[in-house]
Amino acid sequence: MSSHAALTHRPELDNFLFATIGEERNGMLLTVVSALGRLGLDPWTEADRFAEMPKTAAAQMLAPMIARLPEGLWALAEAQVIATRLVNLLPKHRAAGASDPAVAGARKPASTALWLVFAVLLTVVLVSMGTGHDLSSGRVLESPSATGSGTD
Repeated sequence: MSSHAALTHRPELDNFLFATIGEERNGMLLTVVSALGRLGLDPWTEADRFAEMPKTAAAQMLAPMIARLPEGLWALAEAQVIATRLVNLLPKHRAAGASDPAVAGARKPASTALWLVFAVLLTVVLVSMGTGHDLSSGRVLESPSATGSGTD
């Protein structure tokens, strides 16, 4: 594993990376991690790239890679079926514009704080209206009952 891959290892990619592609001519089972490595690619980087794209597109990119493996027995049509099965092991693709859950969680306290400030200000305004205080001047407004001028 490259030092870059070690720093960005995402455990949710392991099901995909360590899945079996199939049996090679020599009778050994070939995993995705081995196949990508044989093609000179960093398996973790490629898995991460596949996980960020729609599954159909990822399968279309993976199938030719499987078909060109030197020890494989897979024609492109069979490689497409294998690739489709494998990319279904990737974590769910986030649609373009969908926010990262960590980022969304980071925004939530700020949103909550704004609503809290709004609620406090609204409460102050409503309470001051009910008590007869003029918020702009700080004076107590006179009411007809306070001045003693009732009905004549």
